[in-house]
Amino acid sequence: MTETIAILVIFFILVMFGFLFYAQFERSSIDEKKVVFAGEKAISVSLHALLLPELRCGKGDNVPIKDCIDLYKLVISKQKMADEPDYYFDILGFANITVQQYYPTQKIWVLYDHPLENAPRRPRTSIPVALFDPVTKTYTYGVLTVAVYT
Repeated sequence: MTETIAILVIFFILVMFGFLFYAQFERSSIDEKKVVFAGEKAISVSLHALLLPELRCGKGDNVPIKDCIDLYKLVISKQKMADEPDYYFDILGFANITVQQYYPTQKIWVLYDHPLENAPRRPRTSIPVALFDPVTKTYTYGVLTVAVYT
């Protein structure tokens, strides 16, 4: 009788160690999936921000130029995003979107900023863009940076 109880105790201890090992393995797998999801979310929000019709510059007849942001639309869009936060939150979520001009002068525009309280991770995605000035018909170099709060 005592031998049977001892074997059952050992068996349940082994089952418990197996369960703890499996739980630890699943936890690390879930953490890896969270990191992958955060990166995919950052890329998705970056593409949404880059393809907003409020920012894109065109050649006329509504033909958009790839990876181009109109500087005058940028200033107006910044105000529009502040006036209609619910509409843009549905598209962009918890994110910080900035446009930085590097050449010939350096300027920074914070286009959208909706932080998430106590968010430890902020995957960033930077996309090089052309900044078009429609008055002088010149292009400058800039970077669209999107930080997504997860």
